[in-house]
Amino acid sequence: MDERSGISRNGSTWREREYVIKETADKYPKTICVKVKGENISKFNIQLGESITAHINIDAHDWQGKWFNEVTAWKVERGEI
Repeated sequence: MDERSGISRNGSTWREREYVIKETADKYPKTICVKVKGENISKFNIQLGESITAHINIDAHDWQGKWFNEVTAWKVERGEI
């Protein structure tokens, strides 16, 4: 998806980009949306159609009484898994 950026409440700039991973390497493959933040967008340079292993953190946060999950990649490795 397209990169998004802005300025936080404390005045810091931020960047993020979401990638949809079409299939996981599980017994029952799944589709998952993974977020990449800041300098990792350029560092990882994920391209359409390539095979990657994404090391992720999963976090949940509350906003106006609703809970949302966030899946963030902190490391990406290339090649078949």
